[in-house]
Amino acid sequence: MEKVKISICGHDFYLKSEDPDRMYAAAEILQKKMDKLSSMASSMSLTDIAMLAALDFADETYDSRKIVETAQRLSQEIQAKLSDADNKTKEFEKQLSASSQEVASLKNALSETQAELSEAKRQLSAIDIEAEQRLKKENETLKTTIDELSEKNRRIEGAWEKLKTDHEKSVEKSGNNQLLLAQIDKLQNTVDTYEKTFDEYANKRNAEVKDLNDELSALRKKYAELSAQMNEIVNDGQMTL
Repeated sequence: MEKVKISICGHDFYLKSEDPDRMYAAAEILQKKMDKLSSMASSMSLTDIAMLAALDFADETYDSRKIVETAQRLSQEIQAKLSDADNKTKEFEKQLSASSQEVASLKNALSETQAELSEAKRQLSAIDIEAEQRLKKENETLKTTIDELSEKNRRIEGAWEKLKTDHEKSVEKSGNNQLLLAQIDKLQNTVDTYEKTFDEYANKRNAEVKDLNDELSALRKKYAELSAQMNEIVNDGQMTL
């Protein structure tokens, strides 16, 4: 600390201070205030002027204290609001992190569903191609069989007509038609057998075609369900984002 000499209204004061410049400045301010009060009331004593100056400083100090108190209160309110904002920010960050995880999970689910849908499309395409080839082959086989049976039926009908003609001629010649009737019955049985075989073959092929159509319908239904699930996951992902 330094020893300081200050003069106020002709009175010297010796003080000790860690900041002499501040003391000089304070003494100068006090001197100016007392000079101002003295000019306003020249009849007052130096003591009265000093008391008025002290009262004026006390009033300014009171205002300053009120300002400080208000500033402290506002500072506390600001700190409280900042703390609340910080808590809300942390909560929002937690929610954002949870949302990000949920979005990532939805993206993974969407990716898996898309992969599953792509695989289903590939399988459906392969099955469609295979079914088309099988149906084409079966149709060709069925057509060939029908052609063969039709040809056999045509031949049988020709033989039948020939037998009828021969029978008529034989009846005209000898009146004995038992042998021809037996041959006709044999040929009729052969025709019936071919017709039965043809019906059985056609029914078998129709059943196989129906099974293939049912299989294709089931696969198309599964494809539609997978498409709907993928659209639902995409819509949920967009709403979450």
